[in-house]
Amino acid sequence: SVCRIVLSDQFVRYQLVPWNAELQSRQDRLRLAQAQFRAVFGDAADGWEVRLDRAGYGASALACAVDRALLSELEGLRGAAGLRIMSIQPHLAAAFNRSRRELHAPGFWFASIEQGRLWLGRFKSDRWISVSSYQLGQQPVREMLEGIEREAVLIGGDLRDAQVHLVATGLDRDSLRAMRDAGVNILAAQADGFAGTGVNPDVAMRH
Repeated sequence: SVCRIVLSDQFVRYQLVPWNAELQSRQDRLRLAQAQFRAVFGDAADGWEVRLDRAGYGASALACAVDRALLSELEGLRGAAGLRIMSIQPHLAAAFNRSRRELHAPGFWFASIEQGRLWLGRFKSDRWISVSSYQLGQQPVREMLEGIEREAVLIGGDLRDAQVHLVATGLDRDSLRAMRDAGVNILAAQADGFAGTGVNPDVAMRH
């Protein structure tokens, strides 16, 4: 038997690794990503497994990092259950892949809310140009829109220049209705658990 594992983003860190023309190989870019995680998170990053998405030439790459101890624990559970792991994906990657066919515009905001945490990404011309994450409080709708406004200012854009698409878990009906009223496109939503686990190997950050 085989299984696909989707990790909660509570266990995953993300960084957008800038393009560097002097790096000649994917392995060089991976080492740059590892160094960037270390610079941001300190010595703890030495114990993380880092993976890069398949960014095109000249584009920044989205990197994710997961604690190696967690991956080892998953491997032990897999062995005890007699399963074969097909892939290990962060919730963000799984949600994005599942929704990708619906995202036709050349640029958009992609947001994921899971367990009270917001992940925001600005996607334009087939590449990520901005990523960030925030802990949400008691007003998730207002806080998400304010987060997008801050990110738009940082990258020299505007909240209104692209559609906001959302995959969410844990939001109540009133919050979802308020999101829609604010112009947010709800791609998937569940009261709890994961909002989607589709896999597209061309986009996934695989283990």
